[in-house]
Amino acid sequence: ASARRGGVEEAVMRASDFTFAFPALLSAIMLTAIVGPGLVTSVVAIGIFNIPVFARITRAAANGVWAREYVLAARAAGKGAWRITLDH
Repeated sequence: ASARRGGVEEAVMRASDFTFAFPALLSAIMLTAIVGPGLVTSVVAIGIFNIPVFARITRAAANGVWAREYVLAARAAGKGAWRITLDH
């Protein structure tokens, strides 16, 4: 999302906000009621509500990297966003 910017970044962050809007415990209880109790259900419930946290932290770190001088130099050298992402 940080490499693409614009609409992709906004869509990812809005999906993250949507997940934050629901209380994690109530959603985990609802998921358990729908699917049934079990280890896989617990892992999925925990994963669903930790993904937005990691997405925001990763996006903030990536935006910090995209603001650095060596990325600006790579852009000046004609590299695209995907090549800069892979190289740096």
